[in-house]
Amino acid sequence: MKIVDNFYSFLEARELGEKSFPEVERNTYKFTNCGAWIKETTKGVVVGSIIEGSDACCEEIVLEYPFNIKEFWQALDQIENEADELWREANGLFQRDSDGCIL
Repeated sequence: MKIVDNFYSFLEARELGEKSFPEVERNTYKFTNCGAWIKETTKGVVVGSIIEGSDACCEEIVLEYPFNIKEFWQALDQIENEADELWREANGLFQRDSDGCIL
């Protein structure tokens, strides 16, 4: 398990050869189905996604240093799943009942 305690250890733990945050932003967007975004903060990173063709967006996930790189990849997976669900809902591919359950 790789512990991330600063930006440079984050780059190293990702194992994608990135050298700068713009590269991280580009790869995060490019290699996720939903076009996820990532922001750098003084305390860690934040990930999220907009939903194309909708006013909806995913709930942001904040990861503060130190965190395990596995937590980052799980956060991206969570964003991907939420974005897919919101996109399907926005495009009429499924409906919810009054309790919010998928019909």
